[in-house]
Amino acid sequence: MHGEHTMKNAAILLSLTLASMTAAQTQPAAPNAKPATAAKAPESDVPACLTPAPRGDDGGKARQDEVLRRVREAKAPVNVVFVGDSITQGWEDAGAAAWKRNFEPMGALQIGVGGDRTEHVLWRLQQAPLTPLDPKVIVLMIGTNNAGTGRDSGELIIRGIAAIVDLLHTQCPNAQVLVLDIPPRGLPINPLRGVVLAYLRRTSGYGRAQLTRLVARWAVNCVAQHPLVKQYRAPTVPFARKYTAKDVELLVEMDRAHDDVCGAAIAHLLQRAHIIYGDPRYVRLADLSVSHLYNLRKSAGYKARRMTVVKTRAVCNPIGVRKAPSPKGRAGYVRIDTVHQGDLDGVKGVYHITCVDEVSQWQVQACVQGISEAFLLPVLALVLGQFPFEING
Repeated sequence: MHGEHTMKNAAILLSLTLASMTAAQTQPAAPNAKPATAAKAPESDVPACLTPAPRGDDGGKARQDEVLRRVREAKAPVNVVFVGDSITQGWEDAGAAAWKRNFEPMGALQIGVGGDRTEHVLWRLQQAPLTPLDPKVIVLMIGTNNAGTGRDSGELIIRGIAAIVDLLHTQCPNAQVLVLDIPPRGLPINPLRGVVLAYLRRTSGYGRAQLTRLVARWAVNCVAQHPLVKQYRAPTVPFARKYTAKDVELLVEMDRAHDDVCGAAIAHLLQRAHIIYGDPRYVRLADLSVSHLYNLRKSAGYKARRMTVVKTRAVCNPIGVRKAPSPKGRAGYVRIDTVHQGDLDGVKGVYHITCVDEVSQWQVQACVQGISEAFLLPVLALVLGQFPFEING
């Protein structure tokens, strides 16, 4: 039971990964594999897609011989065998990293030939049967090149695939055969592609050219562990710097000597240091513009060498300052004082309020139960009303 469960998980992983791989390949044939030349139709009534035939073109024949040798030299047992055309062969190109990470530990064998049709796979299986390998899973993807020739109908392609499956079951009766869907070909471009690209432009903020490059990278690396990795790095040959770190040091010395005066004055002093006093160290700084001088002051090299610390300045507003009134001989400036009588046996005492005019010494006394607006406002209104002059402060 444990072995069956493990093989089911392996089959699911193969199906999902291969589905991603096929979506990544926009062309049904590998770039270095030419489509197989159409074989001459046999004189019998058996369709060509059901008649085993070898590859006749040079590129296909070389790859075919390599695959046959690979099968004959493989050592049993081989757990998984991939059979197919250029999409299967693509595991050696775009999918090499995913193959090494996911399928090499399984003991997998890949025998894809770019440009193969069903009749070529039938011929290969007859020349190099998979019986000695005793695989547990066989992954088959074939038929797209039959559709590309226009010679075979959909029904004939299905019959060709079925013939391969029957042959595989005959050679490996204990193997589980996974027949994967072949990608469509010859269809018009999906109109939703433009909608998706417009959505990506809106949400990502990238331009159309940059998005096109990112989508192309995703199509090639979609089966990788990290399909898109940031490639922002320092250029191999960076732009030449006109002002060096030594020039920044000279600018720091000039600013320190003149207490950070305005940029125009410093630029003039740098020019005088070279032209009038002939100091060769200022040969580049003599042409420094005022605007770029401020750019150098903002650079990390400048800030690392010179930093100005300004102490916290005291607040100029008179916050919390209590000054005695200055009546200048005029009545109406009242001084107020409060005294708490004290508590007796836990009973809260009253508060005595004394109001005295600064000049006339007119005095009014009051008594309240507590210091709060509820007690003070009525009493203060009565007290201020008893002064025989206008209250100024």
